[in-house]
Amino acid sequence: MAATTIKFTGEQARGLAGVTPEAWRHWRSTVPYLQTKRGKGARFSIGEIVVLSLLAQAVSDLGIGVSRTAQGWNRLFELCADQRPADLRDAEVRLRPDDAEIAVEGALVPAAGFALAMGCAPIVDTLMMAAFPDLDPSSQRPLPFAPRLVAGSTR
Repeated sequence: MAATTIKFTGEQARGLAGVTPEAWRHWRSTVPYLQTKRGKGARFSIGEIVVLSLLAQAVSDLGIGVSRTAQGWNRLFELCADQRPADLRDAEVRLRPDDAEIAVEGALVPAAGFALAMGCAPIVDTLMMAAFPDLDPSSQRPLPFAPRLVAGSTR
């Protein structure tokens, strides 16, 4: 079976998400989803790296405790693991201590109780530029065959 998506090693994922080795060790022992991603064979999708980046920002910018929100982060990893970057770019995630959800930006229904809402666009853009620096999103590859007007028969 052929691979359908690009996968990153743990070291690459940690580097792209800006996670320190100490934080990485702590998160892998706290978040159940990350406990399954051990060893040299562990691979991460871009969706998982987006969640790692969100986690890193929530911890560094807001002081969110991973231990108290581990189940929410676990659910967010599950939801985002198979998401494409284009889908995540237009998404917003909402994290609660024991759950999470993802929807098109602006489509989340107001939460009952405390929740942390995060837009994914800035993170997806930063990750895509870091992972694929030669990728120019504004340019399109030339078409292999020039478009032509084709006239049909009139029967």
